[in-house]
Amino acid sequence: MGGKETTPTDALKFLGLIEVGNPERASEAIKATASELGKSDTETASLIVDKVSRMIADAVNEMFFEWKQEPAYRVWEVLQEKKTRPENVVGIGGGAKGLIAEIAKKLNANPVIPEHAEVGNAIGAAVARPTITLNLHIDTEQKVYSVAEEGEIVSLNTTKFKNLNKISLDEAETLAAKLLNERAEDFGISEYADEAEIVNSEVFNVVNGWYTTGRLFDVNMQIPAGLIPEWKRREKA
Repeated sequence: MGGKETTPTDALKFLGLIEVGNPERASEAIKATASELGKSDTETASLIVDKVSRMIADAVNEMFFEWKQEPAYRVWEVLQEKKTRPENVVGIGGGAKGLIAEIAKKLNANPVIPEHAEVGNAIGAAVARPTITLNLHIDTEQKVYSVAEEGEIVSLNTTKFKNLNKISLDEAETLAAKLLNERAEDFGISEYADEAEIVNSEVFNVVNGWYTTGRLFDVNMQIPAGLIPEWKRREKA
């Protein structure tokens, strides 16, 4: 691409796997690196592509491994019979066509390259609507609640709960919805707040000795991803 260092894009261009870039400059970069490694130009470019693909595949595998290591206390996780693994790997961006097949192969998945993948990120940035999340934690034993995104612990006495010892999950979800609406207002995206949805909601009893001394609520809400109202997809002729 003409920079000081050889890049994966240079390797992809040299191997003819992508259209973007300058072939002469890509060739110069690969030749320089090949000389340092004592390998042929093609071998060097292939090595770069393989290493980049492996790094991305390893990152995906690491993500799934971390999910697997999370404490299995969430209701949805206990009920999940099948462990989730990627079936499709979708490539977006200028280098997607050159990398996605190799990444998918390493993940034992199917490569998918959407139409206009090269400018997919730009299209997404232009037409995607704003979205926010809210993770509410309520501890009735300590009589406090917190929102992970805000990093502040608040007394439950500031809420409209009538009986802190008898808070229901519905009431916890109502508080989460109220707090998310306030966040949306602060971020200037209140027009999307009505589309907020509950992603996860659960409650556990706090037991000390033989007695229930409180309850823990966790509610995760979000304004889901979507497109701005002004976006209209044109049908192909």
